[in-house]
Amino acid sequence: MSFVLLTHGSEHAERVLLALAAREVVPDAILIAQPAPTARRDEPKRSRRATVAALLARLGGGGGVVLKQDWVSRFTGFAPRVQGVGRIDFAPVTVALRELQPEWLLLADSGIVSPAVLAVPGRGTLNGHPALLPWVRGVSVIEHSILRGVAPGATVHLVDAGIDTGPVVRRVLVPVTPHDTLDTLWRKSMARSAELAAEVVAAIARGTLPGPRPQSRKVAYCGWATPEERRRATEAIAGGAAHRLFEEWRAFFGGDELPLDDERLPDTLRPPA
Repeated sequence: MSFVLLTHGSEHAERVLLALAAREVVPDAILIAQPAPTARRDEPKRSRRATVAALLARLGGGGGVVLKQDWVSRFTGFAPRVQGVGRIDFAPVTVALRELQPEWLLLADSGIVSPAVLAVPGRGTLNGHPALLPWVRGVSVIEHSILRGVAPGATVHLVDAGIDTGPVVRRVLVPVTPHDTLDTLWRKSMARSAELAAEVVAAIARGTLPGPRPQSRKVAYCGWATPEERRRATEAIAGGAAHRLFEEWRAFFGGDELPLDDERLPDTLRPPA
C-alpha cells in the first residue's frame, strides 16, 4: 500500500503521525500546504483556521509558494519525503501528488481540497472527522454535537466533492465523564479521530478495509459556533448533557463502536435532520 499524508502542518497531523508510527505504518510522503484564505462571513475573525493561516503565511514568506524548511522539519523522520507544496488551492499540491501517484491520500487537518487533488489517489482519500457523521458535519462540531443532541464521537470517511458527505468507513463514540468540559471534549475528540484514522490506514495496509458505506442522509452543515452557541454548549456540558448523551448512545449500540447504518437510531435519540 502506498499513501501520502496532506496537512497544514498542525498539531493534529503530529497526533496522526504518532498513531501511525505506533502501528509501524509509514507514509510515502508528507505534503504540507498552506490553508486557502476563507471568504466565509460567519467565521470569527480569530478562528483557528485564520490563526494557522497567518502563522503559515509568516513562516512561508508571505506568498506562501514554499514553506520554510524550519516548518517542514517538524515532520522529518515521519516519512522518507517531507515537502512544502504552497497553498492548498494552488497547482503544486496536485503536481506533487501526481508525481507520487499514491493509492491513498490521508488528510490530517488540511482543509478542503480540490477535485483535482481528489482525482489523483488510485483508491481514494480518507479523512478523520472529530464528530459523528452524518449528524454533525462541518466545523465547531463539539458545540453543535451537544446542541443537536448527538453524542461526541469520531468518524473516518472517504472524501468526496461535498463537505463531510463521503462514505463512512468507521465511526466510534468518544468516552465522556461527568467532569468533562468543552475544551477537554475537543482534545478527546481530536485525539480519537487521529487514532481512528491510523487504525483505518493500518487495516488497509493489512488488506482489510472496513466498510465503506454511503451516508444515507445529508444533515445540515455546521458553521462556526457563535458566542451564544458556545455559551449554551458550555453550560449544557457543565450540566451533564455530554455525559448523558454518551451513556444513552453507548447503551443503545452496546459499546463504543457504531454500525455504519446511520438509520439505526430510535426516535428518542434521533437528532434533527
